[in-house]
Amino acid sequence: MHSTSWKSKDDKNKKDDDISLSEETVMSSDLAQWARWERTRKGGRARYVWLYGVCVFGLCLGSVFGILLSIEMLTSRHPSPAIVPLVGFVLGLVGGYVFGGVTWHVFETQYLAALKDKQQQAAVDALASEVKELREQLKKRERIEPSHTETRVTELDD
Repeated sequence: MHSTSWKSKDDKNKKDDDISLSEETVMSSDLAQWARWERTRKGGRARYVWLYGVCVFGLCLGSVFGILLSIEMLTSRHPSPAIVPLVGFVLGLVGGYVFGGVTWHVFETQYLAALKDKQQQAAVDALASEVKELREQLKKRERIEPSHTETRVTELDD
């Protein structure tokens, strides 16, 4: 038994409008995301990797590694060199560099795919408008010269 059968057509239309509104919101957020990425990518890959990968992610990760290794050294009371926390910090920076490179690649791949989709959609829209325009021209011609059009069509069929 369907529980939605009591809803009016207006309620169903509102639901459809809500869906299209949320799709518009998603599309506008995607546009904003790609606009931000376009600004970021203008700075170049190296800048992105060093700024976001090493300086942001790597420093945080390295600091956490350094602190955790320092705590481990102090609580375990085993003889280990004091350089171990520094090694953890450096490994965090290296991890940040790798993270920056991977995220650049992922975002760039997604951006190029979205750009290709946008270009394809623009081409489809251009073709659709051209077809619409040609149909309108054909309708105008048929109104002006209906007998000539029929003759041309039959000549083409032969």
